[in-house]
Amino acid sequence: MNSAGIGLYFIAGGTGGVGLEVVRRLLSHGKRSVAQSFRGHASVRAFG
Repeated sequence: MNSAGIGLYFIAGGTGGVGLEVVRRLLSHGKRSVAQSFRGHASVRAFG
């Protein structure tokens, strides 16, 4: 999953709960994915 895809996922959810679920899934994938998720979250905050 690309960082852009993660960003779209956050925007689609629009809620912290969805973000937590995404982060949990990323945790299972790897630490690198988690770092990307944080970057995506920051981008969503900027949009919001």
